[in-house]
Amino acid sequence: MIDAITLQDGRHLLVYNNCKAPSRSPLNVAISKDGKTWEPLIELEIEVGAEFSYPYVIQTADQKIHITYTWKRKKIKHVVLAVR
Repeated sequence: MIDAITLQDGRHLLVYNNCKAPSRSPLNVAISKDGKTWEPLIELEIEVGAEFSYPYVIQTADQKIHITYTWKRKKIKHVVLAVR
């Protein structure tokens, strides 16, 4: 599962499961200047056998990044990042 946006400064941000199916852990965030080369930014979640899926990402007017995703099929988690 992935979601991506183009940030206000022109860079691209990707939220994705860096794993092979059917696993959905870990859940990672990467950033790119050109959309071709990606630099790991943060690992949001990692737990063997757990599921972190269906990410959704937006950037608000204050330039903060808001990410929501399904956490272990039990609830929706909301994370806020300040990307420099």
